[in-house]
Amino acid sequence: LRTNAYTQKICEELLQVWLKDVHEDIELQVDAKSIVDLLNNSRNANNVISSLVDDCR
Repeated sequence: LRTNAYTQKICEELLQVWLKDVHEDIELQVDAKSIVDLLNNSRNANNVISSLVDDCR
């Protein structure tokens, strides 16, 4: 899966919406490639990131 500026912007916006709704006091910055890598292989992620990835799916 190839990422570009548009994909990165959408992923960042989705993360910000999720964080504001669920965890207002957490700030997380993840680049689009990291998000794609997590979606493709979430077994390597920790529990917090895994739940975030599940919500984004």
